Amino acid sequence: MSAFAVAAFHDRTLPAGAGRFAVVVWIRATGLGDAGADVALELWTPAGAAVTALREVAPAASDRLAARVRIDDRTLRIDAGRWQDGVHEFGLELVLAPRDPGDELLAARIGVLAGHDLVAEAVVAVSFADVPAGALPAGADAEPPTSAVAPADLPTGASPEPRHRASAPGAPPPCAGCGEPAEEGDRYCEACGLELAAG
Repeated sequence: MSAFAVAAFHDRTLPAGAGRFAVVVWIRATGLGDAGADVALELWTPAGAAVTALREVAPAASDRLAARVRIDDRTLRIDAGRWQDGVHEFGLELVLAPRDPGDELLAARIGVLAGHDLVAEAVVAVSFADVPAGALPAGADAEPPTSAVAPADLPTGASPEPRHRASAPGAPPPCAGCGEPAEEGDRYCEACGLELAAG
């Protein structure tokens, strides 16, 4: 039986006003058999954000952003080729809209599709601190670099920054950032990505 796991490693705290942001994405595939599987990545970003680079760095190096297809205003689908079992590593770069200190943002959602089925997903959530750019050391709040972790240690569980909160009674208030209505149980606004107030 085939299985996929995806994990995103990144700085969780950014200086307020930070723009460019880097993420290391690991995806492990198992049980694909000799035939393998056609894999694609689906990248969602909030309004005001943009994907500026997606490079596969292992097991082979290639620029994957050239294969992007825009699904809607905030979603890209990217052909990742035919995969066998193993770990694939990607470098993802985003540009984010400036945010205020204390804001928490869903900066990206990374989906893995095998055929047409969503088989794994991770989210990238960050918070913004009231410090000048450069005051937070690069990687200080990130997971260990990829060279320090064996592929067998790739996490298989859900992201530590879940998309949904526990449902609260009553309709949630609209997003304070953009005014869009929120779905009950959503932690982040599906339009601008800001963390929603608890219902």
